[in-house]
Amino acid sequence: MGITSSMDSQLAAGVDPWHYQTLEQKQVYRFAHEAFELMHKYSVPPDPFSYAVWFAYVSNSSGALVERIDRHIETVGQISSSELIEIYQVYIQDGYAEATRQNLALELEQNLKNVSNLVGKSVSSSRGFGESLKSSAAEIDRVKSFDDLQTIVVQISAENTEMSRATEELGQELSESQAQIADLNQKLEELQHLNLCDSLTGVSNRRAFDARLQNEIGETEVSKGDFCLALVDLDHFKKVNDTFGHQAGDDVLKRFATILKYHTPTDAMVARYGGEEFAVILPLTKIVDAHNLMIHISKLLRKEQFFAEPSNEPMGMITASFGIAPFKAGHSSADLVMRANKQLYAAKEAGRNRVKTEGLG
Repeated sequence: MGITSSMDSQLAAGVDPWHYQTLEQKQVYRFAHEAFELMHKYSVPPDPFSYAVWFAYVSNSSGALVERIDRHIETVGQISSSELIEIYQVYIQDGYAEATRQNLALELEQNLKNVSNLVGKSVSSSRGFGESLKSSAAEIDRVKSFDDLQTIVVQISAENTEMSRATEELGQELSESQAQIADLNQKLEELQHLNLCDSLTGVSNRRAFDARLQNEIGETEVSKGDFCLALVDLDHFKKVNDTFGHQAGDDVLKRFATILKYHTPTDAMVARYGGEEFAVILPLTKIVDAHNLMIHISKLLRKEQFFAEPSNEPMGMITASFGIAPFKAGHSSADLVMRANKQLYAAKEAGRNRVKTEGLG
């Protein structure tokens, strides 16, 4: 397949997780070979994320994925591991996550039906036992001899034993179903977390950011309070990748994400916005406080010492540009992002390694 191959606009946006089941064995081996060739060509490590993306690319399992890679390579001439991870999250992880979510939901639904059936069975069994006791009570009223009474007592004892056995079995089945439901709920929670987390840096991903931003706007419209958005971009990040390799670039991204996460308030959200760009939502924060916080983080980043593995070669000072904007009542999330992005570009145009904040010059 050529890097500039034309795309069918009718192809699905993401990878169908069941697509690969239709491939013949010889196709799988051929696509695997082509995927490894592309990883070698673009000097990206053969990790599971890169392999999954390149396999999807060469098998043409997602038109949008192929188009995204083609466009990026035509523009930049190279593609990094961090870019491939982002593509994986958008076009592959979502498909598998949705399929897994549906399977877990079906399992949960089936377990809930089982519990419902068990409860129905218990009610029916209890009702039957109650009717039997009523019948026995009526028979006792008509007892005329000790033998008749003994027969009724034996019958009640047998029914009580059967009821105890049925109750014990029901308790065991309910306990097993409860454990299965708890396990499924945990898996759903883990899946939800993974679906909202950037796999490289461990901070929130773009989907989680979009949802939180909308929620924060809604709450602030009601409370009439303050909150700010900061967009942050690592300076000359392509040079880091070109000079020290993509693994070093990934390490820088992870270290910077950690700095952002541990030096922002606990109610803030740090998200990987795309590539080497991050977003920070700062609830209940005035614009001056947001400005001062980003200046502090900028200084912390400049003090960090980065070394390329495995040579332990010093990478020099790593800096970032910051753009901050406050939320304005009645404005949309798109407007807030656009204004923060405008400040970010102003920081870059002013020479990078600085903080630009709307309203503060």
